[in-house]
Amino acid sequence: MLDPWKDIPASIDPGIDNVRRVEMAYPLDFRRGKDFRGRYIFLLEGRVQASELPSVPKLSGIDIDATFGSPGTCRLVLTLLDRADFELFKVLCHDLLTATSGLARGENGRGLVIVLDRLGRWQELLRRRYDQLLSTHQVIGLTGELLFLRDHLLPSLGYIAINTWRGPFGDEQDFVIGDWIVEVKTQLSTADQRVQVSSEAQLDTSSGNILLLHQTIGASVESNPLSASLNSLVDEIKRELSSHDAALMSFELGLAEAGYITRPEYDVSRYMLVRRVPYVVEDGFPRITPAMLMPGVEKVRYQISIEACRSFEISMEKAMELLIGHRT
Repeated sequence: MLDPWKDIPASIDPGIDNVRRVEMAYPLDFRRGKDFRGRYIFLLEGRVQASELPSVPKLSGIDIDATFGSPGTCRLVLTLLDRADFELFKVLCHDLLTATSGLARGENGRGLVIVLDRLGRWQELLRRRYDQLLSTHQVIGLTGELLFLRDHLLPSLGYIAINTWRGPFGDEQDFVIGDWIVEVKTQLSTADQRVQVSSEAQLDTSSGNILLLHQTIGASVESNPLSASLNSLVDEIKRELSSHDAALMSFELGLAEAGYITRPEYDVSRYMLVRRVPYVVEDGFPRITPAMLMPGVEKVRYQISIEACRSFEISMEKAMELLIGHRT
């Protein structure tokens, strides 16, 4: 990753930080720099009452300090304590910039509230990442999304493909590409050929055109060049994005939201793609939608037989033509 802190010299005064305004494209007065000890810092000052601010969370390796100077003025400083955590620190700072990008210029006080909310979210996110392994089902699901990203979206769209990946951020579907929504369903080739649908909204085309992408993967061995572990797949995509810093940070953020962190356990199982079949969700497709339900019935989970979807099958070439407007 690029290092926008690198060329900023450390402060020569113990009581004063050496900081520079972050890019003017962002509406708030975020500043990055170094303190007297040469540690990387990221800060925001604004007018806000202490009672309006969420509690200050704690993050391992990053100090978060909120202090009040004159009445109603708060200075929030994030300090990187260990340079080994630089990549996390940079992704976190980028996320704070993105989370406040919709505010009006100079709304620093409101931005402080949003920033502390986001930092609280990061506290929970990092706790889950370090404390909990992804389940086998989650590993297969994430592997499937990344395979589609690697095999089709990155070659077709380049680094901007990362912006289409929405599944980790709580969206109903996995990818949004123009006016198309892609729902990726991945399962082992030995599993019963039925896909799980998590809600009545997931295949509801009132929110846009929907492509259901059904993938089957099989267990493989490290010597097979077509196989990949979750860790190796993540590393491969990171290498592809290495020259596009903003896209790489967005990818890192998506992985964090998905609960992924590089762990040796994710090298144990390796998978290879067996089959990838797209289906267009349209009138007559086997599904449940909100309009079908009686008032008060919601959060419906159900299964669809893949065999019942055969008449809606299209080729991958046609699917990519629909998604991006030209053949790949």
